[in-house]
Amino acid sequence: MTRSDFAVLQWDSRDGLDEQLLVRQYEAGGYNGIYLRVPREGQVENLNFLGALPGLKYIEVNGAVRDDSEAFKVPGIREIVLLTRSQQAIPAEPSPSIEKIGTDARQGLSHLATIPRLTNLQLWNFAGKDLSWVSRCQHLAHLKIEGMGQSVELCGVEACVSLVDLELLEMRVVGLEPLRHLMRLQRLWILGNSDFAADPPMDLDDLSSLEQLEELRITYSGSVRSAQPLLGLPALKDVRLRGTEVLDRNLHPLELLSSRITVVGPGE
Repeated sequence: MTRSDFAVLQWDSRDGLDEQLLVRQYEAGGYNGIYLRVPREGQVENLNFLGALPGLKYIEVNGAVRDDSEAFKVPGIREIVLLTRSQQAIPAEPSPSIEKIGTDARQGLSHLATIPRLTNLQLWNFAGKDLSWVSRCQHLAHLKIEGMGQSVELCGVEACVSLVDLELLEMRVVGLEPLRHLMRLQRLWILGNSDFAADPPMDLDDLSSLEQLEELRITYSGSVRSAQPLLGLPALKDVRLRGTEVLDRNLHPLELLSSRITVVGPGE
């Protein structure tokens, strides 16, 4: 799902947030979604008016909101995108109808496990040290987390056995072993930056059980012990290791793979 899948009223609060006018226009236009833009210099106090919008399925807010927790409580809501910089915790009982969430990381992440239909989660500005909070989100199929350059252990993600797509950005991943259990995983991106140290190295043997893995990107993420395990991944179609050191210096496995799939080596 994306914004285009809904009938979305677009509202700019530059001239103030007239909640009554917004509700009237929403009802008159037959909408089931709202996109609220808050100017850079402004801030909205809360989103309590959302409860007055009938049949609301989609919420997107771009701009500062002090308390955006109401978005998680709207009955029947399906998709939430909150670029609000709010530090308000995720409510203990979010709406059970939510299928997709994009939000800044905050307190209450463990409450996401109570959402039975949640299959798609994207977090920005994640500062945690591990993924233990995600261990009960067993219905997730798509998970994207953007860190802040810190080291992160993946413990917890092994329970997300429905994952087909995992992106880990701007974090130093400490070990791939928890990924052994993600048998449905088709796409794995671990994207760091050139400042990341080469220690501890990642072991690609930990991915050897991922027979459905088609796309693997580990770029600017320190080092991997060897590229040899990649030859044992039967579904692999695209592998990219740009900026990531191969410690055994043996790039022959990448050369062999390049004859039949897309390969980008460490120095390319």
